[in-house]
Amino acid sequence: LVLRSDLMTAWAHWVTPEFEPRRYDTRFFVAALPEGQRTRDVGGEASQVSWVPVRDAVLGYERGDLAMLPPTVSTLRELSGYDSVAAALCSRQQITPVMPRPVVDDDGLSLVVDGPTGAVPADAYVRS
Repeated sequence: LVLRSDLMTAWAHWVTPEFEPRRYDTRFFVAALPEGQRTRDVGGEASQVSWVPVRDAVLGYERGDLAMLPPTVSTLRELSGYDSVAAALCSRQQITPVMPRPVVDDDGLSLVVDGPTGAVPADAYVRS
């Protein structure tokens, strides 16, 4: 087994908000599938696993067909801005931990992420 570091790069780092009783420190990677290699079902935590193009996954989330946590949908939204895996792999990401924080307002509790454009809902976060 050989890790092809030329076909993979770190993309994002998310940390569960401090108020959660179970916390996770999650890292996302972008990887190209080597020629001739096939994917497999890697389910365990998920109730459903499927391999779909990034933009289709984002559209599925926005239609309400696919359930995703904010770190996943935010990462996919970022990646949907690239025309290919190769283009995403060439992009140089500044990896800084992202930890949503709770905000209570008239609409109730929401999770926001502080970024360069101010606070945005955690599932809408895209680095700029």
